[in-house]
Amino acid sequence: MKTSLERLHRLRCLMEDTSRMELEMRLKGVSLLESERCALREEQKNLWSGADIVVAHLARWREEAIAGELQHKMQEIEGAKAEYLELRKERRQVENVLSARRVVEKAERSRREQQTVDNWFAQTARRKKL
Repeated sequence: MKTSLERLHRLRCLMEDTSRMELEMRLKGVSLLESERCALREEQKNLWSGADIVVAHLARWREEAIAGELQHKMQEIEGAKAEYLELRKERRQVENVLSARRVVEKAERSRREQQTVDNWFAQTARRKKL
């Protein structure tokens, strides 16, 4: 049966994974916006040299809107990153506690096994004396 610490560790792992995937999705969204922004810049360069000044202004307006959206998304990403790092820290803390607990349990088990062997030899020696 799993202990409450092991269940807590599993829960922390799942929360960390969920947070990491959310962060990756947000980063992908920002990457797409940046690609769109670069494409609009190229379009503007091409349009300013031609006669489509109205379309160039629309492209510039859209690029500025994307820039604002990118800034907002970057703030969201910072928050998501901080949340992910906090969850990772919490998972590692539980891992450290579990690891220390396993070391103590192993030492205790080894001590008991040695005591059992010592008792067996002591009983064998007593039987031989009788």
